[in-house]
Amino acid sequence: MPGGDRSRTFADRRQRASQGRVILPTNPPPGPPRHGGSGNASPTVPAIDDAFDALDRAGIAYRVRKNSWPPEPLAAGAEVDILVRRSALPAIQRALREVGFRHLRSAGHGGHRFYVAFNGRRWLKIDAKLAPRLALPALPRQWLGVRARRVIRGLALRRPLSARRIGPLIAVLGPDGAGKGTIIASLKDQVPVGLAYLYLGWRPRSGDHADGAEPHRRVNPIKEAAYVCYWALRYWWLLLPGYIAAWSGHIVLCDRHPIENLAIQPRATRLAAALERILYRHFMPWPDAILVLDASAKTIYARKREQSLERLEVWRRRYREVFAERGAIVISTEAPLEFSAAEASAAVWRVLGARRRW
Repeated sequence: MPGGDRSRTFADRRQRASQGRVILPTNPPPGPPRHGGSGNASPTVPAIDDAFDALDRAGIAYRVRKNSWPPEPLAAGAEVDILVRRSALPAIQRALREVGFRHLRSAGHGGHRFYVAFNGRRWLKIDAKLAPRLALPALPRQWLGVRARRVIRGLALRRPLSARRIGPLIAVLGPDGAGKGTIIASLKDQVPVGLAYLYLGWRPRSGDHADGAEPHRRVNPIKEAAYVCYWALRYWWLLLPGYIAAWSGHIVLCDRHPIENLAIQPRATRLAAALERILYRHFMPWPDAILVLDASAKTIYARKREQSLERLEVWRRRYREVFAERGAIVISTEAPLEFSAAEASAAVWRVLGARRRW
């Protein structure tokens, strides 16, 4: 029923899902995708109901897991679990791709296929679990071969065998009080796929002054250069678990990143400063995306009274100057959390697609 009442379709599916019934379309409706009714859905603004419209049109049988249907099609983090046949996977991927859902391969979940979408404000997810076969189509003498194929297929889905890293590493930067912890916590709640967290805060140097004035003392250039090399090696070691997780397909969020040293806390000697620029610009692995959280110095100072207003203004300017040329996304945390978190989610969705080449 093109252009019909979407609320009725959605309510009918929800009722059938609550009963755990099989949804097996026998006469898929012809014509283009349905985007009538509430007007909240379009091919570029996906909704959960659009995905199941696409499955119905393709004539794909699926069973909705009991009580897994969301109460509202655009609910935050809306997720539906379904059982499907392995033979239907190619058709499922084609149908869901037409309405904005992407297949997200995730390590450690060999029996599942995850399909995710982002509608501009919220993440949506369909977990397609492979239905177990009722009986093995093999004689006893063929059992070892069938078992071996299952083990190999499972290992391929669980290990990072890809020659290219598909998980993005995203750095969340900004002065203390800009809202890094709040935004990261919101992303953890909203992003319905594998997500890893990495804290990379640095140790403050002795002699730092909260009023922004650098201490007037003589610094040994050799010692400071050695200090720069030590912390570069330490940061490489700290980043290693994050890249292992990213190679497995996870989204990695870094609370701070060593490249922040290029923006704040400049070195006292020219030798150490030049060495730091070389190491951090050319040899330190840069993140796939940089989110710079920003707010007025007064707002940041009200949240955390750790630095002076003058120093905060200098840091805000340095963050923009240093990272803008690298394509950093500046997100204002002056706005309500819902809007700031939506901007951050949109950035995660874009970089996820870039890494996976959707």
